[in-house]
Amino acid sequence: MEILEPGLALAGEIVAAVSGEPFDQYVQKHIFDPLGMRSSSSANMPESHKLKLATGYGRRLPDGKRETRPFTDAQGIGPAAGFASTVKDLARFASLQFRDGPAAGSPVLKGSTLREMHRVQWVMDDWKSGRGLGFAIVHREDGDLVGHGGWVAGYQTAVYFRPKDKIAVIALTNADDGLPYPGASESVVDRAFKWVGAAIHKVTTRAREEKARPEWDKYVGKYRSPWADSQVLIMNGKLVLINPTEHDPTGTLATLVPLAEHTFRIDDGSPSGPHGEKLVFELGKDGKVTRIKIGENYAQPIK
Repeated sequence: MEILEPGLALAGEIVAAVSGEPFDQYVQKHIFDPLGMRSSSSANMPESHKLKLATGYGRRLPDGKRETRPFTDAQGIGPAAGFASTVKDLARFASLQFRDGPAAGSPVLKGSTLREMHRVQWVMDDWKSGRGLGFAIVHREDGDLVGHGGWVAGYQTAVYFRPKDKIAVIALTNADDGLPYPGASESVVDRAFKWVGAAIHKVTTRAREEKARPEWDKYVGKYRSPWADSQVLIMNGKLVLINPTEHDPTGTLATLVPLAEHTFRIDDGSPSGPHGEKLVFELGKDGKVTRIKIGENYAQPIK
């Protein structure tokens, strides 16, 4: 048994002591009910839920057969291991993890608390995984995964989500060799993120692409200062700045991040140069740009 389980069991006892309610009742009242998780239970599973459980099986034996596994009563570690649910209910729980803002008007926890729970508090020696508050964190190049797995006799489960693009994978298996966890050789979670998650990310990212603001059209054009030429363009829904005289102008590309009317912050990702400086478009009475100001330097439109 991992140290994590006794720790979570102790946390459950603390919740009960502080709230004055049994742990399972507290979770029902403050988590399940607000989230609409009507088919979930913790610590003490009601008989009505036991009747709905999928049959749990052991690993596949060399002859191809599996033995059925007896029901596990988590008893003293109920807050850590006595949770039963459905894909639909767990989807509601996963959706909670993506919310932002204060708890008012939305159930259970405020966004800042959730972000702190998802943050790495303890890093493993390989620097590829760690622990948050109640969650495991697995490092992936396309976005870290946050979640938790479960394993009692006959069942292996995993709920992992990628906060970066708000995608969650829920894997419930009724066998001791289900191996749904990230990093497992036949991981359902890893394959779902790789195959299905990539497609969802592509579609949703395209749908969220920024649209250029119509008022930016007046900024578009070429400008000249004593030191260099520059050109303001609209590219992929963003206002950008390049040096058109370079052999590869894309190497000088900087995004203009809106701060206020006619005022932007230069974001070019470089440690030096104008990165982070304020750029202001100064307009004449006719609404056309007369010059742009970067720091204390000016550039005029090229006719």
